[in-house]
Amino acid sequence: MNNDGMVTGGSQPGPSPMMPFVWSEDGGHTVLQDGDDTERINSSGVVCGTRRIDGGSSWLPLVWKDPTSPVEIAPGELEKGWAWDVTDGGTVVGSCVPNNASGSRPFIWSEADGLRLLEYPTIHDNGIAVGINEAGVVIGGAGRSAVSMAVGLIWRGNGPEPLPTLGQDYALAMDINEAMALCGEAEDAAGNHVPAYWANPDSAPLPLPIPSTHPKGRARDLNEHGAVAGWVASDLRYPLAPPNLAVAWIREELVVLQDHLDASGDGWLLTDARTINDHGQVLCVGQYNDMVWQTCILTPYPVAAAGEDMTVEQESLSGSGVTLDASASTGVGITYEWSENGETIATGPAPSVTLQLGTHEITLTVTDKDGRTDTDTVTIVVEDTTAPAISVTTPDPFEQSSADGTMVSVSVEVTDACDADPDVTYDPPIGGVFPLGTTEVTITAVDDSGNTAETTVSVEVQDTTPPSITAPADLTIQTEDPNGVALTDDDLGLPAVSDVCDAAPQVGNDAPGAFPIGVTVVTWTATDASGNVSTDQQTVTVELIAAGSPFDQLREMILGYVDSGDIDRRMQRSLIKKVDNAERQYDRGKVRPAKNMLGALANHIEAQAGKKISPEAAEALLMKISEIVAGM
Repeated sequence: MNNDGMVTGGSQPGPSPMMPFVWSEDGGHTVLQDGDDTERINSSGVVCGTRRIDGGSSWLPLVWKDPTSPVEIAPGELEKGWAWDVTDGGTVVGSCVPNNASGSRPFIWSEADGLRLLEYPTIHDNGIAVGINEAGVVIGGAGRSAVSMAVGLIWRGNGPEPLPTLGQDYALAMDINEAMALCGEAEDAAGNHVPAYWANPDSAPLPLPIPSTHPKGRARDLNEHGAVAGWVASDLRYPLAPPNLAVAWIREELVVLQDHLDASGDGWLLTDARTINDHGQVLCVGQYNDMVWQTCILTPYPVAAAGEDMTVEQESLSGSGVTLDASASTGVGITYEWSENGETIATGPAPSVTLQLGTHEITLTVTDKDGRTDTDTVTIVVEDTTAPAISVTTPDPFEQSSADGTMVSVSVEVTDACDADPDVTYDPPIGGVFPLGTTEVTITAVDDSGNTAETTVSVEVQDTTPPSITAPADLTIQTEDPNGVALTDDDLGLPAVSDVCDAAPQVGNDAPGAFPIGVTVVTWTATDASGNVSTDQQTVTVELIAAGSPFDQLREMILGYVDSGDIDRRMQRSLIKKVDNAERQYDRGKVRPAKNMLGALANHIEAQAGKKISPEAAEALLMKISEIVAGM
């Protein structure tokens, strides 16, 4: 029986030969042509089975893709054979006796690849393949006689492997699902063949629970949810008649199917459960009003499977989106209702819900078409283990604003998926005065769940502003010493100095030990504690006062400036000559001509100022000429 409820089998109306058929509730009963019996039907309705030959003494394997035209497997290659299982892709496994061979051989066949015989241990002379899943993993067995299987086998690409047993020699798997779980039978310590379940091909078999009155049995079929169907017996090896019982194992609990018949099941005595589909429907065989080998479909009850417990990370302030999963639930025409604390939160087999932070006990209730219900609970924990995210921009250096430092601020953004306002602390606190230099600030963010994030940022306070300095006022000093004059810092005066961050910047100048005749520029320098420097200049003019007449003094000044380089030496003669001429006119009482000659001298000096006469020397000479003229 497949998941659509399509059933295949063989029927025998009276003394007539067996007739293979397919039946469904919608399509009714359809006879399969040119065959005698069937074994399996896949999801597309493809059936595998047999046809009698040689007067009924032998069989050949067949596949029906449609009811009227069976496909014979490996025609002409086999003396006999039986097809046991067919995948949704049309691959068939079974047992056969090839032409001119002795002993049966397990085989796998498809229209594309043809027949392939499977190997089995050489100590055995017979083999069988009874099941295959969509991944192509084959199960079966091998033995030393035509009627007994001594070892269970599995073929998964690397040759035959023995199936784990219950510690005895015998084990045989009858079915394998896509999750690689298996069911079948295994010999126990008492020598009984008991129903068994393998979680995977490498695990030891688990004996399925059976009534103490029925110590033998076989698990014949399992669905994708791990539910198993089969039979148990008190004494017989095969379920031909009572007192055998048709049973299922759902959630590894024994279900005696006879106990789940309703009033419409009067007259039935169920002795074998052949298959169980993914909806939990079981194809049963038994007696009906004393007629043997009758078939019926029974759904014991719906089974709710709410999925595995899970822990998820909270995604946002509103919680986390979670997809509930009832795909392992079984039942015919079932509906799904999900509830928490008695309130319905969703319907359907796979709804998406948003769950807040915390632990949620969610109950799934499934109801089948007959109104029968079952429940299961799943625990979902929504947790917040993600620390807040701290984004901080390293600030540009702050300029020191006082001797203590400066007020600073830092741009920090803290986000958290689950807490709109995490607690943020700073060490040392932001907003106070930070001293000159680099300070490491530790930023810590803690969300409502106690998750902590920490980062550091360097805050730099720098002093790049130079001190303010104003040099002392310019000086003019007169001396009769042609070598100049010595001046101390007290003579020069004190500059005005201030600095935002340094109360006492260092102050210095480049004044010479002795100031020569002429103009000297003194550069004053102020340096603060951060090494910032500023300067200002002071002009010191030293005038030579010659002994004798004003004209002698004027001549001495000219000679002094020639010696200091402030007057081009080539001009010395012409300048002295003009002074001599003016003095002779003055000594003769001719004041006006003397003034005129001094005026011509002044014009000559002005014309050469900045050229052959330095501006400072020119200014001093012109002042002296004006002084002489004023005294005439």
